[in-house]
Amino acid sequence: MNISIVIIAFKSEHVLDKLIESIPSTYEILVIENSLNNEIKKNLEKKFSNLKVFIPKENLGYSAGVNLGIQNSTNNFVFILTPDVIIKKNVLQSFEKLLETFDSFSLLAPVYENTSVHKNFKIFQKGDTEQLLINSFKLKEVDEIDGACFLINKREFQHYNIMDENFFLYFDSTDLCHKLKKENKKMYIVSNLRFNHEGTASSKEEFKFEILLNRNWHYSWSKFYFYKKNVNYLHALKKVSPNLLKALINFFYFKIIFDNKKASLNKAILSGIFNSILLRKSSYRPKIK
Repeated sequence: MNISIVIIAFKSEHVLDKLIESIPSTYEILVIENSLNNEIKKNLEKKFSNLKVFIPKENLGYSAGVNLGIQNSTNNFVFILTPDVIIKKNVLQSFEKLLETFDSFSLLAPVYENTSVHKNFKIFQKGDTEQLLINSFKLKEVDEIDGACFLINKREFQHYNIMDENFFLYFDSTDLCHKLKKENKKMYIVSNLRFNHEGTASSKEEFKFEILLNRNWHYSWSKFYFYKKNVNYLHALKKVSPNLLKALINFFYFKIIFDNKKASLNKAILSGIFNSILLRKSSYRPKIK
């Protein structure tokens, strides 16, 4: 097979086995284990001969985890997956078949089973977008693909640090796609190849509150950083101002009614925004052992 699979995991033991077992054993699989659990490495590498687990020195988050996986992959085409996706064997095999005749892309992705509810891609330009029919595969050019499931063509990149490692979580794939568009690189979805994404299920339920704190902090930090990087500082301030005002009001409201959990979630939003505005690095990490 000429596709490597990279899975970015954090406290994901409950879904990792299911995902890995759905992938044919002929594929190279690399797991970036951000919860730094050597026991997971030992168990998975013992169970799956086609798999290697990388334990970084610290929790790398998504962007640096993707870069590490790409750097260590042996194939040109690399599927990036989060642990909470469900991708059927025939989808991987279909991508193999498509790649036999088509490689003029930087990113390529299947689509959600039900695109009427939510899409894993965005199209910004007005008018018709490029559409291709290659054998039986229906491709459509898009402007953005989310980070849950996409295929990277390494030949389209000058180096394998393809993602900005200042992002720990959120806006990372948006930033990558923005960069590719500026470079006139091609991104496509394959509308008749589909997958499922279970959303926030990649970490165990017992860690739900800490994961929510982490998500709130990083969404806020990353939103400001993305717009500051790609537009300017004042534009970034304008974009996060509604988030800042809403979180500030909610924080005091939930404090008054003694709902400390919801107050903490809004405090995380405020902290993420203020740290980004003050040009501090993305520093929050889940407080989970």
